[in-house]
Amino acid sequence: MPSRVTLSYKPISSRHQAPVARVKERSVAVIIPGGPPMPRHGRQLHPHSLLTYFGAELRRLREAADLSMAQLGEAIGYTPQWIGAVELGNEKPSPEFAEDLDTYFKTEGMFVRLVEAHERELKRPKVPPNFPRFAELEQKASSMHIFEALLITGLLQTEDYARAVFLTVQQPEDVEPLLAARMERQSILERQKPPRLLVTVDEHALRTVLGDIEVMRNQLEHMIKVAHRPNVMLQVVPEKTGGYAGSCGSFTILGFGNRPNAAYIEAAGVGQVIEESSNVANFHIGYDLIRGQALPVEQSLLLIKSIMESL
Repeated sequence: MPSRVTLSYKPISSRHQAPVARVKERSVAVIIPGGPPMPRHGRQLHPHSLLTYFGAELRRLREAADLSMAQLGEAIGYTPQWIGAVELGNEKPSPEFAEDLDTYFKTEGMFVRLVEAHERELKRPKVPPNFPRFAELEQKASSMHIFEALLITGLLQTEDYARAVFLTVQQPEDVEPLLAARMERQSILERQKPPRLLVTVDEHALRTVLGDIEVMRNQLEHMIKVAHRPNVMLQVVPEKTGGYAGSCGSFTILGFGNRPNAAYIEAAGVGQVIEESSNVANFHIGYDLIRGQALPVEQSLLLIKSIMESL
Protein backbone atom coordinates (compact mmCIF):
# COMPACT_ATOMS: atom_id res chain seq x y z
CA MET A 1 0.00 0.00 0.00
CA PRO A 2 1.23 3.54 -0.69
CA SER A 3 2.47 5.40 2.38
CA ARG A 4 1.66 8.96 3.33
CA VAL A 5 4.87 10.75 4.34
CA THR A 6 5.16 14.27 5.70
CA LEU A 7 8.31 16.13 4.67
CA SER A 8 9.39 19.01 6.89
CA TYR A 9 11.41 21.89 5.39
CA LYS A 10 13.54 23.71 7.97
CA PRO A 11 15.91 26.66 7.86
CA ILE A 12 19.38 25.49 6.84
CA SER A 13 22.19 25.47 9.37
CA SER A 14 25.14 27.80 8.95
CA ARG A 15 27.32 24.71 8.81
CA HIS A 16 26.13 24.05 5.23
CA GLN A 17 29.00 24.51 2.81
CA ALA A 18 27.00 24.72 -0.40
CA PRO A 19 24.97 27.90 -1.10
CA VAL A 20 21.24 27.16 -0.82
CA ALA A 21 18.09 29.29 -0.42
CA ARG A 22 16.48 29.56 3.00
CA VAL A 23 12.76 28.79 3.27
CA LYS A 24 10.19 29.00 6.03
CA GLU A 25 9.38 25.76 7.81
CA ARG A 26 6.33 24.07 6.35
CA SER A 27 4.97 20.57 5.84
CA VAL A 28 3.94 18.89 2.60
CA ALA A 29 2.17 15.55 2.29
CA VAL A 30 3.72 13.26 -0.35
CA ILE A 31 2.36 9.89 -1.44
CA ILE A 32 5.19 7.37 -1.97
CA PRO A 33 4.27 3.94 -3.36
CA GLY A 34 5.69 1.09 -1.35
CA GLY A 35 6.70 2.97 1.77
CA PRO A 36 9.40 5.46 2.90
CA PRO A 37 12.32 6.47 0.61
CA MET A 38 15.35 4.21 0.56
CA PRO A 39 18.97 5.36 0.13
CA ARG A 40 20.01 5.41 -3.52
CA HIS A 41 23.36 3.76 -4.23
CA GLY A 42 25.56 5.85 -6.53
CA ARG A 43 27.96 4.77 -9.21
CA GLN A 44 31.04 2.82 -8.16
CA LEU A 45 33.95 5.00 -7.05
CA HIS A 46 37.60 4.34 -7.95
CA PRO A 47 39.87 6.29 -5.57
CA HIS A 48 43.05 7.68 -7.12
CA SER A 49 43.97 10.39 -4.61
CA LEU A 50 43.50 11.30 -0.96
CA LEU A 51 40.40 13.36 -1.79
CA THR A 52 38.74 10.61 -3.81
CA TYR A 53 39.65 8.09 -1.10
CA PHE A 54 37.97 10.41 1.44
CA GLY A 55 34.87 10.46 -0.76
CA ALA A 56 34.86 6.71 -1.28
CA GLU A 57 35.11 6.05 2.47
CA LEU A 58 32.30 8.53 3.12
CA ARG A 59 30.12 6.75 0.53
CA ARG A 60 30.99 3.33 1.97
CA LEU A 61 30.09 4.29 5.54
CA ARG A 62 26.95 6.17 4.53
CA GLU A 63 25.59 3.25 2.51
CA ALA A 64 26.58 0.75 5.22
CA ALA A 65 24.44 2.82 7.62
CA ASP A 66 21.59 2.70 5.07
CA LEU A 67 21.50 6.50 4.83
CA SER A 68 20.67 8.68 1.86
CA MET A 69 22.69 11.86 1.30
CA ALA A 70 19.70 13.85 2.50
CA GLN A 71 19.41 11.81 5.70
CA LEU A 72 23.11 12.16 6.50
CA GLY A 73 22.98 15.86 5.68
CA GLU A 74 20.03 16.33 8.01
CA ALA A 75 21.90 14.56 10.80
CA ILE A 76 25.14 16.56 10.58
CA GLY A 77 24.00 19.86 9.04
CA TYR A 78 25.12 19.79 5.41
CA THR A 79 23.27 19.74 2.12
CA PRO A 80 22.96 16.47 0.20
CA GLN A 81 24.43 18.24 -2.83
CA TRP A 82 27.57 19.04 -0.84
CA ILE A 83 27.88 15.49 0.46
CA GLY A 84 27.49 14.12 -3.06
CA ALA A 85 30.18 16.46 -4.41
CA VAL A 86 32.61 15.37 -1.68
CA GLU A 87 31.90 11.71 -2.35
CA LEU A 88 32.77 12.21 -6.03
CA GLY A 89 35.94 14.14 -5.17
CA ASN A 90 34.59 17.32 -6.77
CA GLU A 91 34.73 19.35 -3.55
CA LYS A 92 37.46 19.60 -0.94
CA PRO A 93 36.21 18.66 2.54
CA SER A 94 36.93 21.13 5.33
CA PRO A 95 38.48 20.12 8.67
CA GLU A 96 35.11 20.86 10.33
CA PHE A 97 33.28 18.54 7.94
CA ALA A 98 35.86 15.82 8.62
CA GLU A 99 35.40 16.25 12.38
CA ASP A 100 31.62 15.99 12.02
CA LEU A 101 31.95 12.76 10.03
CA ASP A 102 34.35 11.25 12.58
CA THR A 103 31.94 12.12 15.36
CA TYR A 104 28.89 10.76 13.57
CA PHE A 105 30.44 7.53 12.24
CA LYS A 106 32.77 7.07 15.26
CA THR A 107 35.78 6.62 12.96
CA GLU A 108 38.36 7.75 15.54
CA GLY A 109 39.80 10.64 13.52
CA MET A 110 40.15 8.87 10.17
CA PHE A 111 38.51 11.65 8.14
CA VAL A 112 40.49 14.36 9.93
CA ARG A 113 43.74 12.49 9.22
CA LEU A 114 42.85 12.24 5.53
CA VAL A 115 42.25 15.99 5.33
CA GLU A 116 45.53 16.71 7.14
CA ALA A 117 47.41 14.34 4.81
CA HIS A 118 45.88 16.12 1.81
CA GLU A 119 47.05 19.48 3.17
CA ARG A 120 50.58 18.14 3.57
CA GLU A 121 50.44 16.79 0.03
CA LEU A 122 49.52 20.24 -1.29
CA LYS A 123 52.56 21.77 0.42
CA ARG A 124 54.95 19.15 -0.90
CA PRO A 125 57.13 20.36 -3.81
CA LYS A 126 55.72 19.19 -7.11
CA VAL A 127 57.52 16.63 -9.26
CA PRO A 128 56.50 15.74 -12.81
CA PRO A 129 53.61 13.29 -13.06
CA ASN A 130 54.93 9.70 -13.37
CA PHE A 131 58.36 10.65 -12.02
CA PRO A 132 57.80 8.70 -8.78
CA ARG A 133 57.20 5.57 -10.89
CA PHE A 134 60.42 6.23 -12.81
CA ALA A 135 62.38 6.76 -9.57
CA GLU A 136 61.03 3.46 -8.26
CA LEU A 137 62.15 1.61 -11.41
CA GLU A 138 65.50 3.42 -11.40
CA GLN A 139 66.32 1.89 -8.02
CA LYS A 140 65.86 -1.60 -9.50
CA ALA A 141 67.69 -1.09 -12.80
CA SER A 142 70.87 -2.99 -13.61
CA SER A 143 71.75 -0.70 -16.52
CA MET A 144 70.85 2.80 -17.75
CA HIS A 145 71.25 4.41 -21.14
CA ILE A 146 70.84 8.16 -20.67
CA PHE A 147 70.78 10.89 -23.29
CA GLU A 148 70.68 14.54 -22.17
CA ALA A 149 70.24 17.34 -24.67
CA LEU A 150 70.00 20.42 -22.42
CA LEU A 151 71.26 19.61 -18.90
CA ILE A 152 73.72 17.33 -17.16
CA THR A 153 71.81 14.27 -16.03
CA GLY A 154 70.59 14.17 -12.44
CA LEU A 155 72.70 11.17 -11.41
CA LEU A 156 75.88 13.10 -12.29
CA GLN A 157 74.92 16.49 -10.85
CA THR A 158 76.75 18.14 -7.98
CA GLU A 159 74.62 19.55 -5.20
CA ASP A 160 75.30 23.17 -6.21
CA TYR A 161 74.52 22.51 -9.88
CA ALA A 162 71.32 20.64 -8.97
CA ARG A 163 70.26 23.55 -6.75
CA ALA A 164 70.79 25.97 -9.63
CA VAL A 165 68.71 23.71 -11.91
CA PHE A 166 65.82 23.60 -9.44
CA LEU A 167 65.89 27.35 -8.89
CA THR A 168 65.09 27.91 -12.56
CA VAL A 169 61.61 26.43 -12.08
CA GLN A 170 60.92 26.11 -8.31
CA GLN A 171 60.27 28.51 -5.47
CA PRO A 172 63.34 28.82 -3.20
CA GLU A 173 61.50 27.32 -0.21
CA ASP A 174 60.70 24.19 -2.25
CA VAL A 175 64.25 23.50 -3.44
CA GLU A 176 65.86 21.80 -0.45
CA PRO A 177 63.49 18.79 -0.26
CA LEU A 178 63.89 18.24 -4.00
CA LEU A 179 67.65 18.60 -3.71
CA ALA A 180 67.82 16.06 -0.89
CA ALA A 181 65.79 13.59 -2.95
CA ARG A 182 68.12 14.02 -5.94
CA MET A 183 71.22 13.45 -3.87
CA GLU A 184 69.59 10.36 -2.38
CA ARG A 185 68.92 9.01 -5.88
CA GLN A 186 72.64 9.15 -6.58
CA SER A 187 73.28 6.61 -3.82
CA ILE A 188 72.63 3.82 -6.34
CA LEU A 189 76.04 4.63 -7.83
CA GLU A 190 77.69 3.85 -4.47
CA ARG A 191 76.29 0.34 -4.14
CA GLN A 192 78.54 -2.67 -4.05
CA LYS A 193 77.06 -3.62 -7.42
CA PRO A 194 76.06 -0.30 -9.02
CA PRO A 195 74.13 -0.21 -12.30
CA ARG A 196 75.95 0.05 -15.60
CA LEU A 197 75.69 3.71 -16.64
CA LEU A 198 76.01 4.79 -20.27
CA VAL A 199 75.56 8.56 -20.58
CA THR A 200 75.60 10.56 -23.80
CA VAL A 201 75.27 14.33 -23.49
CA ASP A 202 75.05 17.16 -26.00
CA GLU A 203 77.94 19.62 -25.80
CA HIS A 204 75.38 22.41 -25.41
CA ALA A 205 74.54 21.10 -21.93
CA LEU A 206 78.20 21.33 -20.91
CA ARG A 207 78.51 24.94 -22.05
CA THR A 208 75.29 26.20 -20.44
CA VAL A 209 76.40 27.83 -17.18
CA LEU A 210 74.01 27.31 -14.28
CA GLY A 211 74.74 28.89 -10.91
CA ASP A 212 78.03 30.66 -11.50
CA ILE A 213 81.36 29.88 -13.14
CA GLU A 214 82.69 28.10 -10.04
CA VAL A 215 79.59 25.91 -9.78
CA MET A 216 79.92 24.95 -13.44
CA ARG A 217 83.63 24.27 -13.22
CA ASN A 218 83.12 21.98 -10.22
CA GLN A 219 80.29 20.24 -12.03
CA LEU A 220 82.42 19.42 -15.06
CA GLU A 221 85.28 18.24 -12.84
CA HIS A 222 82.86 15.95 -11.02
CA MET A 223 81.69 14.47 -14.33
CA ILE A 224 85.25 13.62 -15.31
CA LYS A 225 85.86 11.88 -11.98
CA VAL A 226 82.68 9.81 -12.19
CA ALA A 227 83.43 8.90 -15.81
CA HIS A 228 86.57 7.04 -14.69
CA ARG A 229 84.51 4.52 -12.73
CA PRO A 230 84.45 1.08 -14.37
CA ASN A 231 80.65 1.01 -14.55
CA VAL A 232 80.33 4.42 -16.25
CA MET A 233 80.74 5.34 -19.92
CA LEU A 234 80.41 9.05 -20.78
CA GLN A 235 80.33 10.44 -24.32
CA VAL A 236 79.66 13.87 -25.81
CA VAL A 237 77.92 14.80 -29.05
CA PRO A 238 79.91 17.81 -30.32
CA GLU A 239 78.14 21.05 -31.28
CA LYS A 240 79.42 20.85 -34.86
CA THR A 241 77.35 17.71 -35.45
CA GLY A 242 74.28 19.64 -36.62
CA GLY A 243 70.97 17.81 -36.78
CA TYR A 244 70.90 14.29 -35.31
CA ALA A 245 68.57 11.83 -33.59
CA GLY A 246 68.98 13.58 -30.22
CA SER A 247 67.17 16.63 -31.53
CA CYS A 248 63.93 14.97 -30.38
CA GLY A 249 64.87 15.43 -26.71
CA SER A 250 66.30 13.73 -23.63
CA PHE A 251 65.37 10.24 -22.46
CA THR A 252 66.48 7.37 -20.24
CA ILE A 253 66.31 3.63 -20.87
CA LEU A 254 66.27 1.38 -17.80
CA GLY A 255 67.50 -2.19 -18.17
CA PHE A 256 66.58 -5.04 -15.83
CA GLY A 257 67.77 -8.59 -15.48
CA ASN A 258 64.38 -10.05 -14.56
CA ARG A 259 61.80 -7.99 -16.44
CA PRO A 260 61.37 -6.04 -19.71
CA ASN A 261 63.17 -2.73 -20.10
CA ALA A 262 61.45 0.62 -19.66
CA ALA A 263 62.04 4.15 -20.94
CA TYR A 264 61.34 7.56 -19.46
CA ILE A 265 60.86 10.93 -21.13
CA GLU A 266 60.10 14.32 -19.61
CA ALA A 267 59.11 17.64 -21.16
CA ALA A 268 57.41 20.81 -19.95
CA GLY A 269 57.07 19.39 -16.45
CA VAL A 270 55.32 16.22 -17.57
CA GLY A 271 56.97 12.79 -17.32
CA GLN A 272 56.03 9.55 -19.03
CA VAL A 273 57.16 6.00 -18.31
CA ILE A 274 57.10 3.75 -21.40
CA GLU A 275 56.96 0.02 -20.73
CA GLU A 276 55.49 -1.37 -23.97
CA SER A 277 58.30 -3.47 -25.51
CA SER A 278 58.08 -2.23 -29.10
CA ASN A 279 58.15 1.42 -27.98
CA VAL A 280 61.13 0.81 -25.69
CA ALA A 281 62.91 -0.87 -28.62
CA ASN A 282 62.55 2.37 -30.59
CA PHE A 283 64.35 4.23 -27.81
CA HIS A 284 67.21 1.72 -28.01
CA ILE A 285 67.50 2.39 -31.73
CA GLY A 286 67.46 6.12 -31.10
CA TYR A 287 70.20 5.83 -28.49
CA ASP A 288 72.40 3.85 -30.88
CA LEU A 289 71.93 6.54 -33.54
CA ILE A 290 72.89 9.25 -31.05
CA ARG A 291 75.99 7.37 -29.88
CA GLY A 292 76.98 7.05 -33.53
CA GLN A 293 77.35 10.85 -33.61
CA ALA A 294 79.20 11.09 -30.26
CA LEU A 295 82.93 11.37 -29.73
CA PRO A 296 84.79 8.32 -28.36
CA VAL A 297 85.10 8.23 -24.57
CA GLU A 298 88.66 9.61 -24.34
CA GLN A 299 87.97 12.46 -26.76
CA SER A 300 84.76 13.21 -24.89
CA LEU A 301 86.62 13.55 -21.59
CA LEU A 302 89.22 15.78 -23.22
CA LEU A 303 86.44 18.02 -24.54
CA ILE A 304 84.86 18.27 -21.09
CA LYS A 305 88.23 19.18 -19.60
CA SER A 306 88.77 21.81 -22.28
CA ILE A 307 85.40 23.40 -21.58
CA MET A 308 86.10 23.37 -17.83
CA GLU A 309 89.47 25.09 -18.28
CA SER A 310 87.97 27.72 -20.56
CA LEU A 311 85.53 28.92 -17.91
